[in-house]
Formats: sequence, C-alpha cells, structure tokens
Amino acid sequence: MRIADQTGVVLGCGVLVSARHIVTCAHVLSPARERPTGPFLVDFPRSASGFDATATVAVGGWVPVTDNGRGDVAVLEFDKALAEDISPAVLDHGRDKRGRDARVFGHPVGVANGVWSRGQVADTVGPHNELVQLSPGMATHHERIERGYSGGGVMVDERVVGIVTSSVAGTERLAAFMIPMEVVAVHWQRLVLLPEGRDGFVEPSATQQLIAQFARFEALTRYQERIVALLPTRVRDDIGPPPHSVSSIVEACRLRSELRQLADLVIYFEQGSPSLVRPLEAVLAAQRVQAESPSAETPDELTPDQLRKLTDALVRMRYFLDPLTRKTYFETFVRRARDVLHRQVALTPTTDVYADAENLIQVCLPIPGSLRLFVDAIPPADRVPGTGFGELVLVVEEICIERILTDAERHTLVELVRTAPRDVVASAHRRCLDPFESVGPIDGADPDKLVRRIESLAGRRDRPPRVVHFSEQLAAFLPELRSDLHDWGDRVCARLGARRVDLGTLRQSVTADQLSLDRPVMSVRLVPDSIERSQFLLAITLDRGGGARRQLVANDQPEPIDRLVERVDAAIGHALELVDYDEGFMIEVIVPRALIAEPVDTWPITDEFFEDQIGRRFPIVLRSLERMSEPKVRPQWRRKWRLAQDQRHPDPASMHFLGHESGDTAFAVRERLRSDEKLFLAMGGPPAPHSDKRAPDAYAAALSAGIPYLAWVRDPALEEVLRAALDRALTRHPVRSLVDIVAAWRTATTDDAEAAALAAHITLMVCDEERTPNPSGALDLRAPARRRT
Repeated sequence: MRIADQTGVVLGCGVLVSARHIVTCAHVLSPARERPTGPFLVDFPRSASGFDATATVAVGGWVPVTDNGRGDVAVLEFDKALAEDISPAVLDHGRDKRGRDARVFGHPVGVANGVWSRGQVADTVGPHNELVQLSPGMATHHERIERGYSGGGVMVDERVVGIVTSSVAGTERLAAFMIPMEVVAVHWQRLVLLPEGRDGFVEPSATQQLIAQFARFEALTRYQERIVALLPTRVRDDIGPPPHSVSSIVEACRLRSELRQLADLVIYFEQGSPSLVRPLEAVLAAQRVQAESPSAETPDELTPDQLRKLTDALVRMRYFLDPLTRKTYFETFVRRARDVLHRQVALTPTTDVYADAENLIQVCLPIPGSLRLFVDAIPPADRVPGTGFGELVLVVEEICIERILTDAERHTLVELVRTAPRDVVASAHRRCLDPFESVGPIDGADPDKLVRRIESLAGRRDRPPRVVHFSEQLAAFLPELRSDLHDWGDRVCARLGARRVDLGTLRQSVTADQLSLDRPVMSVRLVPDSIERSQFLLAITLDRGGGARRQLVANDQPEPIDRLVERVDAAIGHALELVDYDEGFMIEVIVPRALIAEPVDTWPITDEFFEDQIGRRFPIVLRSLERMSEPKVRPQWRRKWRLAQDQRHPDPASMHFLGHESGDTAFAVRERLRSDEKLFLAMGGPPAPHSDKRAPDAYAAALSAGIPYLAWVRDPALEEVLRAALDRALTRHPVRSLVDIVAAWRTATTDDAEAAALAAHITLMVCDEERTPNPSGALDLRAPARRRT
C-alpha cells in the first residue's frame, strides 16, 4: 500500500492488516514525534481496480520512536469497502526467519509506482532486540532499501513478517532493518487476532443461522457482560455500550477467529450441554471456523544427549532404514510442512541412513512442531509393533515440548509476569508445582523462559493446565493484576475446552492456600531412647505446606547425638535435591528438655569443599518435644500463635525479658506471660536441661502460658547485648519476623565483636501451632523391643 500526503507526495509504504487498518512506520507519517492530525491518501499501485481512500491515525495507533530507540509504529484507519482484488496481508513472525529469502516492495525517489528489492533475513539486533537486520541483497547498491521503502512489508513465503523501518548507507557498510510483526503486535495489540487474508472473514449469508444457534444458549444472556468483556477490543468497540442483543454480539464477530472465541466462551460459561453444542459446532464447521492451534515462537533446543537419542531412534526404525521408504517419508513431510506449517523445506535422501537422520533433525529443529509433524506423517501400516515406531514416538514426546498456548496468549502472560515482583513470581512458580517436583534451575529474570517451562509441565485431565495454576497464584498475590490474570485464565480455559467449575475450584483453593508455608521446612525430631537416655531416635521430614510431607530419615536404632548430627548433614543434601537450590528451606529441630541447651545452630554441615555451621546456611530454630505431646497447653498455645501471626505492627511490649539472675518464681513468670499482649519470652541465659520433670522454671512457665517464641543467649555475659538487639528489632518488626531477624544476625559480617558473639550464642525456639505433627504418625518412633538374656 502506497501512502501520500494531501498534496499527493509519496511518503512511503504500508501493510493492509484488516479490512480497514494499515500498519506503517510512525516516521513515514511525521518525522517529528507529534501525532499527525491531517488525513493521508492511500492506494494500491498494483491493483487493477484503482482503489484509493483517505485514512487517519487510528485510536491507540501512534507509537513514535522513543528516546531509547523503540517504537516507530503507526496504524492508519479508513472506512471504505475494499475492491475485489485487494485483501489483507497474511501475517507471520519475523524473528525466527533467519537465513530465509525475503522481498519487499517500495517507492524510492524516481520510482513512484514502486520496485521490488530482494535479499535475506539476517538476525535480530537492538534496541531491546526489537529489530531484525535484512541482508545481503537488500543492502547492496542496486537492490538497497532506501527512503521510500519505510513501512513496506517484508515478505517470506508470501507472508508479511515485518515492516521496513530504516537503512544505513555508506562506503564501508550497507544495512537495512525491519520491525518484526510480533513486535508491531506489542505496540498495537489489536494486531494479534487479525485474519490471514480474506479467508479470515465470515460469510455474511451465514450470519442469521449463527445468530439462531447462539440464541439457544442461556449463558449468552446470563453471563453476557462477562462474555463481552472477554472478547477482543475491536469486537467490544463494534458492539457498543449495553444492553446488547445476541444479534449485535454475533454480527460484531466478523472474523472467523473472533467467532471461534465467542463460541468457546459461550460453551465455557454454559458449562456443557451436548444438545446445544453439537448443532453450533456443525454450523461453525460449515463456515470453516476452526480452533486456534497452540504455537511456539522459538524452536526446540536439544542437548547433545537428546540429539543422540533422537538420531538413534530414527536409524533403529525398520522402515527408515530402507532408502526408498525414507525417500517417501521425506517427500510426504515436505508436502505437509508446506501445507500445514507454511514452510518450504528441502530434504534429499542419500544411501547413508545416519546422515539422513541428522539432516532431517537439522531441518526440523528451527521449525517448531515439525518433528511431531514428521512422526504424524508416517503411514499407519508402518507403525505396527516391532518396527521401532513406538520407541521413536516416546523419544519425540520426551524431548520436544508440546505447547498449549497460542503466541498471543503466551505473550500476554509474559508481559503480565514481567511487571510482577521477582519474589512473587518465584513463589507462584513453586506453588504451581507438585510439592516435591523440581524442574531444575531457571533464570527468574527471563519471564518468557519461565512461562514456557511451566507451559511444558504435564497436568491432570480433570484440572486446568499448570500454566493456568501459575497465573491464578499470581492473581492471588497481586490484586492490581488480578482482573487481567483472571481474564487471561478464562480465555485460555475456554479455548482449551476446560470446565469453568474446575477453574472456579482452583481459584477458591488458591485463595485458601495463602496461609500455608511460604517456604519448605526440614523437620528434625530427636526422641530419647527409653533405656539409654543419652542416645536418641531420629526422624527427619521435609514439609512443603498443604499437608505435603516427604520422609527423609526414619531411624529406629538409638544413637548418640554426634552420630545423629552427621545424619542431619547428609539429609540436607537429600532435601536440596527435592527443592530448588535457590529456594532453600528452614530447619526446625524438635528436642526434649534434655537437649534444650544443645547449640544446634553450630552443628557442622559440609559439602565437597567446605565446612560451615548449619545456622549460617539456613534459618534454624528449636521446637519443644514436650509441648507437642501435651494437649492441655494446646488451646493457649493456639491462641498465642494466631495473635503473633496476625500482628500487623511492631510492638516491643509483646516481649518479656527475663534476666539470667532474676529471682522471679516460675509461677510469677507464667502469670505475666498469660496476657494476650505477651507473645515472646527472651532470657539472659540458657534454661537448665532436665532429663525428667522437675520443679518448673521460667522455660516451663513459657510453655504452659502458650508463648510460641522463646530466645536465650547461651553465654550470660551477653545478656544486655541480647536485650538491646531485641529491643531494636521489635521496634521495627513484628514478632513473627524473629526467624528472619536471627538468621540475618548469624549470616551478617560485622566488625562489632559483641554482635558477632551474640550471633554465635543465640538460640531461638519457634513452636508453630499450625504444623503440629500427628502423635500417631510416622514421626513417633519407638526403640525396637529388646530380648532379655
């Protein structure tokens, strides 16, 4: 499409992307950044009809070049019926066309009617990876892109993959650049669902039949406002303000893709009724309204090991070994790649089966979905058991990710994730996984890779996909994005044919799950042996919240504490295999009164190279074994725990500090701690370890009063240092932050000798009432029966 000003001076080119929209570069219409107000003249020099029209910049269609070099997109809109020989362009992505032959039509000075330039697509360049370089033909002198080409569509395989934006001409280097269509769609999001040529429009003669079918659905009346809100922007604009009629909604869906989306949403909100759905689908099929297929902008990437497995699976297939059959396979695949994927590929069989297998793989890798297409092209007669076809299918299924999102859906979610805080994204990622599932390390700074990784995770048939679970977790954390994320989830589930009730159940469970663990907890339980009181039974579990628990160690033979410390060290390595390494976990050590003075935070842990203290690597706390087994103190403990978790503001009065030489009786301490105001007992010295129940002390008073947080310093000389540090901390943080506060003290590097000594001698006890193990569960170990001799 040629664009001229009101005097007829040619300014540049454009691409017709709908029946009334033209995409071009902003600098074609206005060299400055100001939005142009006057109309432009547009026409098609290659059209025999002599069609022309007057166009203006569309609402939301002005994205001039920014200071960082991004943008330079404009959209013109006209209101005139197209001639019969003119139809919108077929659009495609541009970044994945590296090395492909391309051509572009332009109107350079002196060639007002236009001229073609040919070359190749090179690769992406800046700024922000928004441009793609064109070379080499389009940069040579006689074929070069220059003024007059800007805004012109770059065509690969008869599809427009970008618009020309700039060129560099000089004695030493010539270059040209385009804005790929997927980037244009970022700046003008209405482009995402535009049709592929004239075939994208619904035949007007079918409108009344479609209206009659949609009118049978109660959902289009009952949930009309919600359904309309989920339709594309262009459709909502055409429908106008409420109230809406069924006919106005259906008539606004002029494109087959829009009509498909309307049908998916109506069926989704109707919650199933085959007697209604089947007739509607029959009418849609007659109009060639097809479901939008999942897609991937980037090809599959294989590791050397995966490449070797795939090559071996191909050459072991009986019929692939035969050169004539292999030639048939290749010819069939070439035709299907052209017809289904719209790709031109070349495959010439040889007598070397390994060379042919490797050539096939190299041809398929840059084309998403092509390996699956090759497997699907193998005729049924060659798929019988014993031919190796089954083994080939398993390898392809394992190494080639099958996408479930369309490019538009994936792009929308990636952009929403990009605006979310990093820690929130990480938490939502963990929560959408099974409790002990690990997908390996991934760069949280790259939302695109993260979304694709989650998209590839297998899900259950009776639940929404994991990527929808991820989006719902984000929505629960981010009220400002909740509406957009819920809209995204409804659209995806409607397209996939998921049940609305399943997504509703997921949303309720996600909301209820916000009180579960924010991080995993490795629970170490030490139980005194009934005979050898200096030895202990050990049980270690890894808790992921929501009732998910993995047993790591269950030792029914009592051992001394030194030996058990080594077992804890080994269990940490196992636990790290079950969670992401950057996630980590908290460690709680459940001890009897006899081990209350044990400095668990100083237990050594080792890797292959270094030895460290457990408290410097992980947040670590004690828990009382006696409290967990005594139901009489449970009600007070439960109330105090909830008060601590609900505390909204710092409150230093929630701490009661007891000096090491205090003369207060245990009864007096308990009376002071019974107040709901008191949630934390700090002591200037360690409580005495007892092997049995003796006269109660301050430690026992705190347990009896339900105090969930206790701390003491193992060196009484540091009593005042502890008091001052806790006073400062509780002036700025609520009590529930003590775990992180003490963990920060232990890992901090400081020149303050007193602070370093405090960090090395402090013990923190946190009794989490919400995570009280079942006394009859696997954690309750007993020593094996011993025979008398």
